[in-house]
Amino acid sequence: MENTRIVYRPSDTPSTNTSLALRPSPTQHYAQPNKQNGQKMNKGKGKKSQNFAMVRTSLVPSPTFPPTFCSNPTYRCKRRFTSDKNNAITGATFFIADGNKQFLIVDPTTTSTLPFVECWRIKKVSIWCNNYVDNPTTCTLSPAGFDIDTNNFNDREQSFSCTSRGENTPGHMAIKPAMDTPMGGWHLTSTVNPGGSLFNLNVDYGGASTGNWASVTMDIDFEFVLGLVGNPKGYTRSLTVAATIGAMGGTGWTSGGLIVMELQSINVFFQ
Repeated sequence: MENTRIVYRPSDTPSTNTSLALRPSPTQHYAQPNKQNGQKMNKGKGKKSQNFAMVRTSLVPSPTFPPTFCSNPTYRCKRRFTSDKNNAITGATFFIADGNKQFLIVDPTTTSTLPFVECWRIKKVSIWCNNYVDNPTTCTLSPAGFDIDTNNFNDREQSFSCTSRGENTPGHMAIKPAMDTPMGGWHLTSTVNPGGSLFNLNVDYGGASTGNWASVTMDIDFEFVLGLVGNPKGYTRSLTVAATIGAMGGTGWTSGGLIVMELQSINVFFQ
């Protein structure tokens, strides 16, 4: 064995067995930086090897048996709505159809759309409101879903509000609905009950007049499942102007009171 020496203990020592001890040799030399010609040891050699491995195709660890696999997972996306300066938001209701309209794709007729998702749910609603000069803005959101058939699936009466305190101190709040209520539950993109209400939104502009109502921003975080299994569920929406086949996007809400991206606009997905 290189750089080691074997030491035998005498039989009359306290230890009755002969043992082998490995010790560094007195003549062992340790690696020293190569200072010949003013050069030093290359400390980045290992790092270079790692970088090289990142661009080299190679085998990696793999499971012995195929793991469980889901071909249609749940995804998330965000829709941002901004208020229009000339359209007041007064007692606006978000219907199931409004949720369907956030996941549209243009079909071959170019004047009709259908959802590209099988179902969706509201994960969170975030609202910001700002003053217009000295006029504070107050936003009030109330869950409004109810079951008209069996009275077993309803939103309890609740109300959430936020108020701005100045142009530099906006009001803000975020509501996370329960999954076992209509507002936070799963909804199929079908023709069943598209007029079902999920929540109401009312805005008090504090005396600001028309033309000064662009003071509210609302984000809705959705969870959805792509329509990869089976046929579309049946919901459709007609377009007044022909669009490009396959274009994806969403529509506004409250008849112009809250504006969101139109078809062929930015559509961000993240899992």
